[in-house]
Amino acid sequence: MDLALPHPSTFLSPAPHAHPTEISAIRACTNEKALDLVAVGGETWVEVLQRDATQPYPSFKVLATFLIGSKVTSIAWSPRTASPASAPGAWFLELVVTGADGTLRLLAESATAGAEVYPFGGGLSGHRGRINDICFCNSYRYIATAGDDKLCIVWDLDPPGTGNHGKEPPPTASRSPSPLSSESDEQRSDPVAYPITFSHPLHTVSSHSANARSIMVSDSRGTVSVINWTELVQDQSTADGWRGHRVVELVDPRALADGLTGLSNTWGGGASWKQDDENVFGATYGSRWVAWNLRQLQGGKPFMSGEGHLEGGHRFRWCPTNPHLFAISTSSPLPGALIKVYHTSFPHAPRAYRILPRPHRVRDFDWLGESIDADPRNRVWMAVAVGKKVFFLAGGEAQE
Repeated sequence: MDLALPHPSTFLSPAPHAHPTEISAIRACTNEKALDLVAVGGETWVEVLQRDATQPYPSFKVLATFLIGSKVTSIAWSPRTASPASAPGAWFLELVVTGADGTLRLLAESATAGAEVYPFGGGLSGHRGRINDICFCNSYRYIATAGDDKLCIVWDLDPPGTGNHGKEPPPTASRSPSPLSSESDEQRSDPVAYPITFSHPLHTVSSHSANARSIMVSDSRGTVSVINWTELVQDQSTADGWRGHRVVELVDPRALADGLTGLSNTWGGGASWKQDDENVFGATYGSRWVAWNLRQLQGGKPFMSGEGHLEGGHRFRWCPTNPHLFAISTSSPLPGALIKVYHTSFPHAPRAYRILPRPHRVRDFDWLGESIDADPRNRVWMAVAVGKKVFFLAGGEAQE
């Protein structure tokens, strides 16, 4: 069902956001204290947007701007970020972005301090190829990155020798240190990298609020792995010791077969960990999507699958406000800027939303972290990056 014509206003917010450059990454914040924030990354800048709560549709203003100097490839929000709406006079922004130059940057700004940018991970200490995704490991101290060089790297932002080290409790989901809070550059140690080697390029890395010990990693050939990253950091006795910390491995047999026969799609591998159910994962490979449920392992094979984008899927995102919805995008310009939204009760009848015709394409998208109270139709919204603009799209009902 293509809902883009003839009335785009029926599903698009009348207030898109214009970024100074081509947008390459977008991420909505899912922290309870910052659900109204969205980060947008482009060729040079990262903008933090805050939603205007008085409007019945998504309308955002720029809260903070960070100069990166490189094309942004992925964004992750720190668990301790707090929005001005939840903490007036004491708001705090912290996020990590990855650049096309292979450098990671920790960004911070607060109500009492200006913008700070702390670069790390470049050169010989980090990835040797494009970094495709990044996440915080349910701790302000540890982050994980996944790249085309077949590496997933867990980074310790506060290794021994840092000025902060020992001043706060061990990393938890509620407190942890940050390099930006060091008293001086002399006290600051570079973050320590713990690399994990895989067999194929990696597309996605993600953590889960209900499983603080594990991260999910998806590759481009049809495999999603769940890794116990806490044991990895504690046990580096052997170079290949991480294999003993793999909790579970999920596979898509068709994607694996396509890889062996040379039919694999370069756009495959986008995956998502369902935030309201730690046992459910989803991914898109080639023209198909698949979902796994740890309660129904079936030898690691999917319990549900269907057709996605014929041109090849790029992103797979579970909706955080409606547990029945997920969406898939394609990075191909052939169908135009197109998003497909699926309902788990009838997954073979998706709704297709074409925002703009070809040659436009979706660069990135993410569901907003909260529904809009002033919206009389109680819809769930997503932010979709197309060119230099962020469009806000209503993808379904918040409660069904």
